[in-house]
Amino acid sequence: MPLKILYAASEVAPFAKTGGLADVGGALPKALDALGRGHDVRVIMPRYRSIDPERTDYLLDFPVPLGGDRETAVLRWTSLPGGVPVLFVDNYRFFDRDGIYGASGGSYADNGLRFGFFSRAVVEYIRRSGWFPDVIHINDWQSGLVPVFLRTLEYIEPKLARVSTVATIHNLAYQGVFDPAVLSHLSLPSGLFESQFLEFYGAVSYLKAGLVFADKLTTVSPQYAREIQTEEYGCNMEGVLRERASDLVGILNGIDTDVWNPATDPHCWGIRYDEDHLRGKPEIKRRLLRDFGMPYRPETPLIGVVSRLAGQKGLDIIEEAIPALMSRNVQMIFLGTGEPRFEGMLRYWSSRLPGRLNSYIGFSEVVAHRIEAGADMFLMPSYYEPCGLNQMISLRYGTVPIVRKTGGLADSVADVSQGSRGTGFVFEHYDANAIVWAVDRALSLYADPVRWTKLVVRGMKKDFSWRHSAEQYEDVYEWAAAERAGGRRGRFSMGA
Repeated sequence: MPLKILYAASEVAPFAKTGGLADVGGALPKALDALGRGHDVRVIMPRYRSIDPERTDYLLDFPVPLGGDRETAVLRWTSLPGGVPVLFVDNYRFFDRDGIYGASGGSYADNGLRFGFFSRAVVEYIRRSGWFPDVIHINDWQSGLVPVFLRTLEYIEPKLARVSTVATIHNLAYQGVFDPAVLSHLSLPSGLFESQFLEFYGAVSYLKAGLVFADKLTTVSPQYAREIQTEEYGCNMEGVLRERASDLVGILNGIDTDVWNPATDPHCWGIRYDEDHLRGKPEIKRRLLRDFGMPYRPETPLIGVVSRLAGQKGLDIIEEAIPALMSRNVQMIFLGTGEPRFEGMLRYWSSRLPGRLNSYIGFSEVVAHRIEAGADMFLMPSYYEPCGLNQMISLRYGTVPIVRKTGGLADSVADVSQGSRGTGFVFEHYDANAIVWAVDRALSLYADPVRWTKLVVRGMKKDFSWRHSAEQYEDVYEWAAAERAGGRRGRFSMGA
């Protein structure tokens, strides 16, 4: 049955991006549309300063209540490649700034008000346009108040009671925690500041709002869905998530196979390859090493790392492992930016071992593509990883992943010990010795070109396109919409 789907997110590629949330926002709506089921899919996000208003068209404007005041939301629109409409909530006061969440590495002090305004504007758009979706898909804390506004305003606009909501957790660690005074600034009932609603250790959590009020919950891999219900990974939300366990589904993200395709990649000096013709890959490796001032040795495997330089991504145990790794016959190239400690660590080792290890501190889409294509192995030793995309990209590029068994890494990479299912090297313990152990296993297999090539080809044949993920989201949308259409009012109905 065709559905009307509104996808609400704070960032959507290619319009605004700080991380994987934007990649999903740019890919999933297109994949839902491409299913060919007749779904009416629309995306809604803020219009930041970096998004040129001249490249959008005016749609409508309307007032948004904020406490005793009102702010105007101006709706503009354009389309994603493929034709899915993207609606932009424009407001000079809240979004005409440098950065998305803050500037100079910090967060804006009024982020609670900014994204509370955005969430209310999403609901007001529905009311003012008369287009009532079957489901609103919200993402992380930035749109976490959307289902709260739906349930508190349905007594004014009864049609809102039929709109279901699905909330996706991309990273539970980011929870949108603000002073309780924000409720009055957003014209929300003070009764919401209770432990069964939005109260979170004396503050208000927008993420908790989504977890409590949305009809269904998803997160970005089956393993992560299990992990976040535990004390170790639950970030103090494990109790809420265990209570909602019957409504929680883990769906592994996909990758954009048009963007990430070694057979068509425009970033690799015009050199292309696929699982049937691998000869281009060593030439990309040679040119990559040349650009980093490193010698090309066919018998020496190159390990690539493209990552945010942070403890969560395992940079602390990589730091401990580097001396042991550099005693092996390997080369390493890093790309990333993040915590000054790890940036300094990479600069230090790059200066000490210029032919063995080098780094690009910053981010370059071109260099990221070249590392994925040119490296032999890809290291991802994350402490936790809700989904991860680079391990799937690496498999598509014939770059064998070495990963820790957590979250989406566990769901997408099978250890070589699993025979014909094996696609990479997986370790469990979060320490430097485990990294070295996994790399040693990889080096042993790399020394056997026939077996290594079979492993590479097996990984390249894996299908991580968005279609399968989109079909699972479609099932969740139908589940949520059917319960609403069947008369279930959800867990809370504040306006009743």
